[in-house]
Amino acid sequence: MSVVAINIGISEGGYAWTGTVTLDDLADFQRVTIGDPITVTIGGEVFSLMVDSKTLSRDGVNAPVMSLSVISPTALLDAPFARSVDLTMPVDTTARAVAESAVGAAILWDLVDWMIPASLLSFYAATPLSIARAIATSAGGMVETMPNGALRVRHRFPVPVPDWELTNIPDHHVLTDVIDNLSCMETYSVPELVDRVVVRSSEMKEALLSMEVDGRPSGLNGGITAFKGGMTAYFLVHADTEKIREVTVDPSVGNVVEASAQNYLATQLVHFDSTRRTVALETPTSNIVKVVWYGNSLGKLILGKDGKTVTSELPGTGIAQVHYTVQSFAFGVQLPKTVGDADRYPVNVALTGRVTDTSELVCQRGEGDHPGEDVVDPFLTTLDARLSRGRAIIDQGSGLREVSLTCVHRPGIMPGDLVKIHDAMMGRSWVGKVTGVRHDVRFSVMTTSLEVARGQSRP
Repeated sequence: MSVVAINIGISEGGYAWTGTVTLDDLADFQRVTIGDPITVTIGGEVFSLMVDSKTLSRDGVNAPVMSLSVISPTALLDAPFARSVDLTMPVDTTARAVAESAVGAAILWDLVDWMIPASLLSFYAATPLSIARAIATSAGGMVETMPNGALRVRHRFPVPVPDWELTNIPDHHVLTDVIDNLSCMETYSVPELVDRVVVRSSEMKEALLSMEVDGRPSGLNGGITAFKGGMTAYFLVHADTEKIREVTVDPSVGNVVEASAQNYLATQLVHFDSTRRTVALETPTSNIVKVVWYGNSLGKLILGKDGKTVTSELPGTGIAQVHYTVQSFAFGVQLPKTVGDADRYPVNVALTGRVTDTSELVCQRGEGDHPGEDVVDPFLTTLDARLSRGRAIIDQGSGLREVSLTCVHRPGIMPGDLVKIHDAMMGRSWVGKVTGVRHDVRFSVMTTSLEVARGQSRP
């Protein structure tokens, strides 16, 4: 085709190359249809694109302007081209495998890869690209298209901001005001600062912590539940050991004594009806030993992940006797014979615990004086994935400034790449991250416009 001008580019977060190709031959324009593949070569760099739309305009007696809007073929994976689909995974799957399954092709994966439980991998009425994007962004990544049309997933900051000045920059990513830089504009504004963020995979929920007098006939108190001065009263403690740490006992009178953990069999009647298929046990368990139905049988009882709830296999009305094992911590309070002049007195025992979340990760750089909003994302099931997300937030909150510059044509530059700028008008040389690339060809003149995030200058 006879081409007058070409302008194509990609911005961070935009995922696809987009632009226009201006033609000067009406026959070429008329034979092109929407969706046709088109290959554009600029300075030896080849771009695989497709025609998104076409425009014919004329002003008075001037020659018509014929332009094609072009986009990377990965646009076919998103609306309005792609149909929404449902996607589930039968087994635990890596993040990369989920994304590749959604788009039906291999992905250049430059991001941490981690395992996600199958129970979390359910997408409904989602486009293939939106599924890949949801997976990538959860770990601080982004989806973009390479010039050849292949999908790439990378970290928003492939190199952490503090390491920019320490990184070796390729020769073709070093720009100077003598040879390359044609124009430059730097924007100063109030910086966005984040140097501390909490990342977790789930919302903090209430944790179980309770105690009761050990009234078991064969228990630590021998079946006794009322005590006199001089005796030791033993208590059973039921706690969510995955969330609660540092349990503290504080009696109003007496001394706390240690006792061994107790393992025993508990029995409880549970009731189900047409509006309630899930009921709670009195104490958490990891093992249901036996279920006996009185009358209607509603099938198996399914123990919830919290170890506290059971759900009937079938709906209906029924009563079941549940036999389950319990493991409890225990402690005793050694009571004095008298308090003041009284040998009968009340006792208050306070039980406290510190709740922790094993999925929580605190990411901090420096003093931590500028905390960001907490992040909760169910896909962040591993430490590496949470760390990747946290670093992306802190790097983004490093007080970056925006620099727009135009230089002679530079092939092979992508968002995420580091560039080193030597420009006397901007003071000392500096390194920044490319956030946008646009190539322009007009009357055989080729230029490249870059959007660059520049870090804080070091003293």
